[in-house]
Amino acid sequence: MQGNQSDNRAQLSWVYRIDARLRAFVIFALVAAIALGITARDGVVGEGIDLMLAVYSGLFAVYVLFRFGYFADRVLVRLHGEDALSVEKMRSTQGGRRFVPTAPEKFIRGEEAQAELDGEDRVIGVEVNGDAVAFPMSAMALREVVNLDIGGERVAVSWWAVAYSARAFRRRTASDEVITLEPVPKTVFNSAVYDDETGDGKWVQFLGQAVAGERTGETLDQAPALATNWSAWSSAHPDTELLSKEGTPEWDIFESYYFNDRPGLHRQPAKDRRLGNKEMVFGVAVGHEAKAYPYRSLIQEPLIHDEIGREPLLVLLERVSATAAVFSRVVAGRVLSFEATSDNPRRPELTGAAPIIPDAEERDTGERDDAPKEPETEVVRYRTFDAGETQEAKDDEDDDGQEESAAPALQIEYEPLLLRDVQTGSVWRALTGRCIEGELEGERLRMLNGQTGFWFVWSRFYPHAELMPLPDEDEG
Repeated sequence: MQGNQSDNRAQLSWVYRIDARLRAFVIFALVAAIALGITARDGVVGEGIDLMLAVYSGLFAVYVLFRFGYFADRVLVRLHGEDALSVEKMRSTQGGRRFVPTAPEKFIRGEEAQAELDGEDRVIGVEVNGDAVAFPMSAMALREVVNLDIGGERVAVSWWAVAYSARAFRRRTASDEVITLEPVPKTVFNSAVYDDETGDGKWVQFLGQAVAGERTGETLDQAPALATNWSAWSSAHPDTELLSKEGTPEWDIFESYYFNDRPGLHRQPAKDRRLGNKEMVFGVAVGHEAKAYPYRSLIQEPLIHDEIGREPLLVLLERVSATAAVFSRVVAGRVLSFEATSDNPRRPELTGAAPIIPDAEERDTGERDDAPKEPETEVVRYRTFDAGETQEAKDDEDDDGQEESAAPALQIEYEPLLLRDVQTGSVWRALTGRCIEGELEGERLRMLNGQTGFWFVWSRFYPHAELMPLPDEDEG
């Protein structure tokens, strides 16, 4: 955990410490006065049209500045790989939180859990000290963050669909206080912002970092969180608990947003143009070094032996469940190498509900078009709702979404990916990192924090990260 650097709002420019409404009034009055001075004849202000023009000019200037976020609060963010804090905008979400759950959180297990989800339903899986809990993305789209105890630790599990980011944080701060995170209608770089009990503490979901309040600059420790499907998670963790979908929609209200070209709520496209805005990446950060792995690249090369921050890593993609994970390859003091010992079949056209393929034209030309588009017709989508249900509620969340007719849920038979280490020939289960057969049976690879996210958000928080090259489109 990074300690508090005693950074706070006093470091912001005095302009940004002035109330936004006062700033807006001053700008309105200044622009209106200038307009009156221009339209005055012989130094005399006319009646009617001159005053109306001055008022219009002032209002127009305020509106333009508002659209560009000038009146948004400023917060202090430490981007990965940078020592100094940068001043960034904390903007309000459009319309605030428009949906709220109609029932309190409820956790279920066993047959009740199996009956509530289909195998293809996307979930966030978190395991701490041997205890496993799954959180349906459709439910988390409304709840956003759940504070609970897992494996004897205080944890906050979060999902922010706008950035396609699943995160789990240990809620104990550097001063050994336990905080509770609550969603508020604010964003930084299109990442959600959470409040804590102090009232002035603000935490960015993408990093788990405090950007306002007395803890500014402090970052919560993360626990690994897998973006996977119910078949894969329940197979690996048969005793898992499940957050019930009671009080939330049966489908993911953001599904249409995943497949259009809109880069977030505030249309902030990626500054780094090496990938398209909505390209899905799996990011890994170790110390001051970070690397992003596009899902398209992982589909072509699902087992990658890499090294980041001097840590030997295994980055893998279980293609049948569209699940990426990262492990340390150091076991009992030696570095292992792995190869697949079971099939790792590709899913037809697209890897599950996770959107990973940007518009082909955008990818080839590098141009960006914020206007919404229909997904390419050949893309296969794996539904998380039953036949006969519609997407009307989902389209309410994203005004730019395109309405589609419902389709039957597609189910794919699940077989876990198994690995064999070259050094001993032991067999390992890929998504748990547990050795199930051979000399090292019972050993377990240490899972690290891999972070899912859309490129237009991930690249802003990790501006110095290395990027795995995209595959040759002509291959395979």
